[in-house]
Amino acid sequence: LELVPLEISDQRRAVTEASVDAALVRLPIDRTALQAITLYEETPVVVCAADAHLTAAGELTLADLAGEVVIVPQNPPVTVVVDGAVPPTFDAPATVAEAIAIAATGVGVVIVPMSLARLHHRKD
Repeated sequence: LELVPLEISDQRRAVTEASVDAALVRLPIDRTALQAITLYEETPVVVCAADAHLTAAGELTLADLAGEVVIVPQNPPVTVVVDGAVPPTFDAPATVAEAIAIAATGVGVVIVPMSLARLHHRKD
């Protein structure tokens, strides 16, 4: 058994082109010609700089993010609409890892599943 990490943008291609025999993929994915079983629902979390004012709250709502720059990677793992969010003045990052690195600088926030936030955890 060989574990092969896949980017969100590559998961469908990897399965359909048979470069992997099976995959744990992140939904949503086009299920045409695939056998897919939902294992669990992921909890979305906000990733921001360690010194951001948002860290003072124990829990955030979408309304708390109004006025914040919300960074959305090119292939977002979750789709969340934040009313009153400020769009970034830069191009969308290619990956979730890049989006989290940008958020760590204090430029804005990114909303990702908790598992990805833990995977890309940074001290900053």
